[in-house]
Amino acid sequence: MNSLPVLFSSAVLFSCLFRRVSLSHAALATSRVKNALRLSLWAWHGAHAELRARYAEDSKHL
Repeated sequence: MNSLPVLFSSAVLFSCLFRRVSLSHAALATSRVKNALRLSLWAWHGAHAELRARYAEDSKHL
């Protein structure tokens, strides 16, 4: 699971280098990809935790 951000970062870096974009732009794009992945994982974990809490609460009433 931790290799996914590294894979995306490498892909962004190599595509920027291939297009001869400066390294600062490559670093910025890489950090944006990492931040987007972190936010999506954080949102997924939050939603999953909320569903587990609801299921546990509903199970108490059964």
